[in-house]
Amino acid sequence: MFIIIYIVVLAAGTIAGEQSAGTMKLLAIRPFNRKKLLYGKMLAIFCVGLILLTVSSIATIVIGGINYGLGSATMLVIADATVAVPMSAFGVYIIAFMTMLIEIIFYATISIFISTVFKSNIGAVTVSILILFVSLVLNIIAINVPILRFLPFTNVNLFKYFGASFLSSNSAQNVLQGILTPSVFVGASFWFSFIYIAITIAVLNVASYFKFKNQDIK
Repeated sequence: MFIIIYIVVLAAGTIAGEQSAGTMKLLAIRPFNRKKLLYGKMLAIFCVGLILLTVSSIATIVIGGINYGLGSATMLVIADATVAVPMSAFGVYIIAFMTMLIEIIFYATISIFISTVFKSNIGAVTVSILILFVSLVLNIIAINVPILRFLPFTNVNLFKYFGASFLSSNSAQNVLQGILTPSVFVGASFWFSFIYIAITIAVLNVASYFKFKNQDIK
């Protein structure tokens, strides 16, 4: 979550921040088209997210290995809440890593799009952070409001399709669980959510490009 917040702030300022500071004009006059400028910035943001996630994952494995050892029994992964698949703990961790990376890319893409819309760095960061926290709230209440299952925010956490979601009798734990690993909707599937999120990211990338391409840089 801290990585996502940092990436959201970083991505929200990637265009709007340079517009506010006036440095975007210096980039625009160089012999690079706007497509290369935008997607170069996107790639840089994604790489930062990947590096932070990799470092935190390695640190988690090292600390866990020191405290509990690296040996582990085979785990049962409940794929799509229907099929039990035996898998090593390391394999499950790789799945968690990949799903977290997709989530980081999703929120970074939204923030970059917002950054192309706003010319104020503060405005872009504020709106991006607000959208992030609204999405957390939506994940908590979505279990009681079935129509929310069609929002991209309630589909972005793909690890819930591998047994990460569980029920708790403690209300405080229910709230925390709703934030970290939202419940799986009845009839939902991994591939529906994955394709939905992939399409959303692609559409936001295209929208960011056309907005930045037609933007008046001052």
